[in-house]
Amino acid sequence: MTIWQMLGCLLGAVMLAAGLLWIGGGRWRWLPRPRGGRLGGRALSEPTRMVVGLAHLVMGYHLVVWSVPLREHRPIQLPRQNWYWLAIGCAVAMAGSMAIDRFAPLDDDLPDSDQT
Repeated sequence: MTIWQMLGCLLGAVMLAAGLLWIGGGRWRWLPRPRGGRLGGRALSEPTRMVVGLAHLVMGYHLVVWSVPLREHRPIQLPRQNWYWLAIGCAVAMAGSMAIDRFAPLDDDLPDSDQT
């Protein structure tokens, strides 16, 4: 393996770990509890945390798969030449979910209006 392949595997593993933290942070006792799951100063809803976590997992998986030497049986992957489509798709999914959080928050995030 070359140094670039090792760095790609390492970066992919870090992305995979970050995805697991986004998805499972606060649920499992052995993971550190996130500080409100904030991005840009705003708290994120649980569905947005899932989208961000899944995008990290997908990107991390592809970085690892692209970095390992090719063998006879190749795992499922997007061709390396189309890496920008993967990055654009993950960025659009995360941005769309964060926009929905901002413009149409869940009922749990709204203050109670029936209390007087």
